[in-house]
Amino acid sequence: MIPEPIDFIRPALRWEKRKQKAATVFVPNVVDTASKASIEIASAFFRKLGVDETEHDTPIDAGTSFEEGVAEFLRKALPLLDDRPWDVARPGRDIALSAQYSHFAKVRKLVNDDPALRAAIGLDYVIKHDVTVHLPRRFDSVGKGHPQPEAPLLHASVSCKWTLRSDRAQNVRTEAAALIKHRCGRVPHIAVVTAEPTVGRIMSIAQGTGELDAVFHIALPELIEATREAGFEKNADELGNLEAQGRLMDLRHLPALLAEW
Repeated sequence: MIPEPIDFIRPALRWEKRKQKAATVFVPNVVDTASKASIEIASAFFRKLGVDETEHDTPIDAGTSFEEGVAEFLRKALPLLDDRPWDVARPGRDIALSAQYSHFAKVRKLVNDDPALRAAIGLDYVIKHDVTVHLPRRFDSVGKGHPQPEAPLLHASVSCKWTLRSDRAQNVRTEAAALIKHRCGRVPHIAVVTAEPTVGRIMSIAQGTGELDAVFHIALPELIEATREAGFEKNADELGNLEAQGRLMDLRHLPALLAEW
């Protein structure tokens, strides 16, 4: 039985002190304080998860803690489903060392002294990723002329977005499109993990996009329940519809998806 992902991510969850009009309030560190729905849903969500409301005085880099939690969850869960030698790294390893992107080592040398060429190719989006999962190749050769036949396969790129603002959603699509466009060989799994509490922002990336395997929420059943309990029935139904379509999934299911092939 795989561990619960929330156990690894819980250290990133905090109540924060925020200024709201003339008052000081404590809100979950995933909220948009300009949105009443975000505050109400996230507060119900945190209480459902049992996040201690007295821990607001403890400073934390939520984004870094979140990425580390996702990576550690995958390190613990994947070997329980598949005994292959999984290599889970955070921050993600330079994918120019991966079999599908080993040609990037040469490309990078060409663009290092040419900012215009670097901007045109968009190399940074392809190389820098939050969490990567690699596996060794099953065969020693992948064809005549391959620059690095011994390089491991990039099995998955996991983008960790603590919250989803419009710019972050756009970055995810840019990263995913670059992975698909520039690979030499099969496309790796491409997934996004988020703690975003509001359905509109989740839909902005989960709906109508073919670049991603799926969007994974840190605790989707609890989020749907909290959204409904906070009085946002329609939003809860929309989350359920995304889940039924397979576009939005609970993080518990990510290891099984990665272990399938």
